[in-house]
Parts: sequence; C-alpha cells; structure tokens
Amino acid sequence: MDLALLDSYFSHPFLMWLAVATSEWRVSRAASPAAYLAMVLASGGLESLLERHLHRNPNTDLNHSIDDGQDNHSLDSQMSATVASANFNCTLPLHIAACNRHTDTVLLLMEKGVSINSKAGDGVTALLEATRSGNGDIVAFLLTRGAAVDMADAWGQTPLIVASEDSHIYLTIRILSAKAAVDLQRRDGCTALNLAASKGHFDIVTELLNHNASVDLADQDGWTPLMSASNNGHTDSAVALLRKGASMELQEADGSTAFLLAIQNGHYNTVLAFLEPAIHYFAVCAET
Repeated sequence: MDLALLDSYFSHPFLMWLAVATSEWRVSRAASPAAYLAMVLASGGLESLLERHLHRNPNTDLNHSIDDGQDNHSLDSQMSATVASANFNCTLPLHIAACNRHTDTVLLLMEKGVSINSKAGDGVTALLEATRSGNGDIVAFLLTRGAAVDMADAWGQTPLIVASEDSHIYLTIRILSAKAAVDLQRRDGCTALNLAASKGHFDIVTELLNHNASVDLADQDGWTPLMSASNNGHTDSAVALLRKGASMELQEADGSTAFLLAIQNGHYNTVLAFLEPAIHYFAVCAET
C-alpha cells in the first residue's frame, strides 16, 4: 500500500466521518491521513473501520487491490509501517490506544510489528502514557507483554516517578512489583520518593520506603525527601522518613534543614514531630 493509496482511503468522506464521530477531538478536513488513523485507533474503532467500510464497500481501492490478488501480507506489512509512524499531536497510535484503554487495539498494533517500547517525540512510551492516565489494566497488560519498566522520557521521568507524583498507589505497587529501579532521578534530580513526600502521598511514601528507597537522596538543589515533606507540612510522611533514618542535619542549597523549613512555614505538627524525641527524653529524665 503506497502513501497515495492510504491518502485516498482517509480522504474518503466515510472515514472522515468515522474519525470525527468516534473521537472526542475536533479535526479539520486538512488533517493528515495519519491523524485520522490515530483518531480511529483512539476510539477503539479499528475493527469497525474494517467491517463497516473496507470489507463492505466493493468500490474501495483496497478491495480492488485484494480482488486483483495483491499479497495481503505485503499490505499488512505496509500498514504496520504506517501505524508505527503515524503521529497525532506528537503521540503514536499505540500510545493513544493505551491511554484510551483499548487493549485489543494495543495487541493488534503489537502483532503488526509496532514495538511496545516505541517512543513519541518527547520520549514518552505507551507504558509511561498509560501510567500518566492512571490506566491500571493497560499498565498491567503492557508490563506482562514486556514493556521496559524504567524507560524514561526526555525529562527523565519513569513510570514509577509519574505514578508516585500523581498518587496512583495501585500503579506504584504494580510497577514496583515489576522490579522498577526505585532511586532513578529526573533531570532535576527528583526521585519518586522526593516527589511523593513533597505532595504528601503517605501511602506511596510508605510503599517506596518498604522497597528500600534512599531516604536522603537529594535533588539538584539539595532537597531531600524529608525537606520536601517538612516544607509542605506533610507530617505523616516526615515521621515515616524519620523512622527510616532520614537525616535531620542535611542542608539544602540555601542552608536550611528540614526542621528549619517546617518552622519557617509554620507547620506546627511537623515541628512537634521533630521535637517529640527530645520531649520524650526529657520527660523520662524528669521522672527518674
């Protein structure tokens, strides 16, 4: 199938209607054939496209090609190349299908030779896109099919980092069970633990600590997870980090410790959590 033939399919009014009718996106008639294909994939409408149009309309160029005895395998191979490279808003069809929970379409694209670890222009993989969208079933499916669990985008974000920052506890657990590296850092030096602590995602902080995340691994500005939690008043996360041995003495680039950050921002309960061991010590001394 050459590009001119593909273009003739997707300029057909029926396919333009199908793309628009099955999609939430608004598209101009000037959109590329690849954009229409990506939209149909996003709707999970690939089978519908084949059944309603390509197999039923005897006047399409494709049916003429098949009727004339062209090699179906060759047609499949050329379509595979198209769906692997089609781009809509810098997102590959595999990524769009994954984001929209269309497992059958994901599987079909993979069967046609699309790499499960193919990257869009920003370095995003289908697994990272599905994680960002919170699609647990698709994440589990991609992992069982061999998706690279630690493959990062151009910013250095891995699926674990995204799941941890966005508070997807189920995805965090699933990704960790796939042996994700727990201490990988983004380009700014942030780890999954640092981001979860900063946002106050206590259950994720606990899960990461249970998988031996480094409690004192700082970002490029010297901020540790304890500093991030303390600065934002996330007392539960700060206490969990302290119990795992996080240092109270480390300073960020401007010289502040986690304790000082809690004081500066008026987080009374967090300050109290830092002081509690000393208060307990002096109380015991007073009783003896």
